[in-house]
Amino acid sequence: MTNIVYRITWPKNTAEDDVQTVLVRIYGEGADIFFDREEEIRTFGLISTHGHGPHLLAKFPECRVE
Repeated sequence: MTNIVYRITWPKNTAEDDVQTVLVRIYGEGADIFFDREEEIRTFGLISTHGHGPHLLAKFPECRVE
């Protein structure tokens, strides 16, 4: 809703079609009054570990990497 999302892609090796991609999701200002970020990250992480949706690669107070 208020997030800024960046897609970052780089080659894994010399093959052009073999790439690694991550999303960096920067949380929007003020959205934390609507969402409990800790609960969101916990839920997202549990869903991720069960093979549903993207993997949670890293978390920071202001963003996460998927």
